[in-house]
Amino acid sequence: MRRRTFLTAFIMTIAAAASGAALSVRATVVDVCSKLAPRRRVLVLPPLPKWNQATDDIDNADFARGALDYERSLLPRDAAFPRVGQIWETIGDCEVNVQVWCQISRAQAWVPLGGALPAAFRFPCGDGKLALPRGERVRVDALDDADRPLWVTLVPLRYDTFHRLVVADQQLRTQSRYVLMIRSAYTPCCPREENGFFHELFRLSENANQT
Repeated sequence: MRRRTFLTAFIMTIAAAASGAALSVRATVVDVCSKLAPRRRVLVLPPLPKWNQATDDIDNADFARGALDYERSLLPRDAAFPRVGQIWETIGDCEVNVQVWCQISRAQAWVPLGGALPAAFRFPCGDGKLALPRGERVRVDALDDADRPLWVTLVPLRYDTFHRLVVADQQLRTQSRYVLMIRSAYTPCCPREENGFFHELFRLSENANQT
């Protein structure tokens, strides 16, 4: 009788210990899983556009400003943003967007009856890609925002050399100017064909007041 009582107590003790161990393991697993589970990210949507009473439609200018401000808020915080006039150089061989502008006189343009044009104006007449070798220096010509730009406009210091590559026709070359354009950094709004960004492809060489 005593042996049976001892065995019963022993079995109950083992069962209690196993149950306690299982609860401890379960609590540990739950704790680890809670730490590994991805946290829910708060999606901040752009503000609603204003309504234009005159056109009975959304205010397109306000909508465009809001969309650009929203995209700027998505720029990485550690991105290196340039300043107008600074000299930067390529870290390695790369390709950047090129935009060509042609200047023509009013006499060369077709103007609708009653239309008016300035004595001379420019219009986009070509775009594409331009390959830059490692160490190529460029000057920051313009930014779409002084503090957190989305687009950086550049002009190579060897402007004439690349002008011959960008515009093959000599006559057209005398009437055209070109600039390089590149996105400052990645945002989820970037098109998939973007294969490089300013803060990845360029490094600061010297300031404008040193040239």
